[in-house]
Amino acid sequence: MVVGERVSITGSGLVEKVDKLIRQGNVKKVRIMHLGKPLIDISLDLRDTTSDVPLFLIPVHAAVSKITELINYCTIEIDLVDRRFTYEYPDF
Repeated sequence: MVVGERVSITGSGLVEKVDKLIRQGNVKKVRIMHLGKPLIDISLDLRDTTSDVPLFLIPVHAAVSKITELINYCTIEIDLVDRRFTYEYPDF
């Protein structure tokens, strides 16, 4: 089950917020919107948990930092994975 959230943020705090969401671990998708139109969708389903910042997210980080130069404010739509409904496999 996926729980959605919306956060309005200024352009200067966008990179820090996206980095925080990536490191949070329970985020499935982040969509950055400006004036009701999506600018970028970031899917975090294939996250590598062995490194602090997965290598495939480096271009995404660069794109988000360029977006902050172009816009003053935006809305972030966040899809969170609800951990109450996930199944944990037992260790045998």
